Amino acid sequence: MDFNRRLSELSEKIFRKKQLENMIEHLSSERETLERKVHALGLVKKDEQDDVDHLEGRSLAAFFYAVIGKKNEKLDKEREEAYAAAVKYDAAVKELEFVKEDLWKYKDELSSLHGCEKQYDALLTEKAAVLTSSENETASEIFKCEELISSLQNRKKEIEEAISAGVSAREAANAVLCSLEDAEDYGKWDVWASDSIFINVMKHSSLDEAQDKIETLQVMLRRFKTELVDVRVSCEIQVNMDGFTKFADYFFDCFIMDIKILDKIQNSLGSVKDIKNQIVSIVNKLDAMLETTEKQIARSEKERKELILKAEI
Repeated sequence: MDFNRRLSELSEKIFRKKQLENMIEHLSSERETLERKVHALGLVKKDEQDDVDHLEGRSLAAFFYAVIGKKNEKLDKEREEAYAAAVKYDAAVKELEFVKEDLWKYKDELSSLHGCEKQYDALLTEKAAVLTSSENETASEIFKCEELISSLQNRKKEIEEAISAGVSAREAANAVLCSLEDAEDYGKWDVWASDSIFINVMKHSSLDEAQDKIETLQVMLRRFKTELVDVRVSCEIQVNMDGFTKFADYFFDCFIMDIKILDKIQNSLGSVKDIKNQIVSIVNKLDAMLETTEKQIARSEKERKELILKAEI
């Protein structure tokens, strides 16, 4: 029996099982938080739409605003607030759907790894018995070296997955920045040509694109954070998701409330640049960890080869 190959395969399954359990625990908590958020935003969305319907119908409030000549002004404001509430609700629903999708995928994979620990322990016991009966003095050293290599390879895979998620988040941040920079350019033109309908339309079109891309960035950041859950890194390596969530909610609110939005666009650019810099910093640290791990694997493999070469059979 090829003990080494089989033990390595089972070791990788055990590692993946623990990784999945941690990720599922983290995502379950995320799902509960998002479900509460969706529920709360759903109530706000309904209340805001009720205000619009109230003014559009034959209510006393509608009659009052019509009499004082401010019905259209009040209705526009209520429609803006209803739209902002709907956008935030839709974004939260989309994020919740992604979390549920990931949870289902991870749970399905976890079920396929049931019993891998018992299989590993049984095979390890069997190999230990063979080594004990062997007169080869370096056999146990080779075995320990192979265990270390297997552990380091699992570590390498863990870091690579986190790096991949970080790169995706960085690319999503770049996409947001691209749309916001376009909006900033149109906003600057709008300052000099405030009566240009074309420039105003293009500016808001860029903001619509940024809105969609921010939703994607939220998902990518959450996945990055999930991958980091199981990477044993120093405490300063973290993604400030709470801060980004507050920024995203602010973004969904503010741009439809004020026609003079250049300052808000520039502030949002700064916020997303900060997020991107944080992602880049984390990915750089992960790259350094990956390089260190690869060097450790190379040294261990060299040691294993030397042990095999000098072993007397």
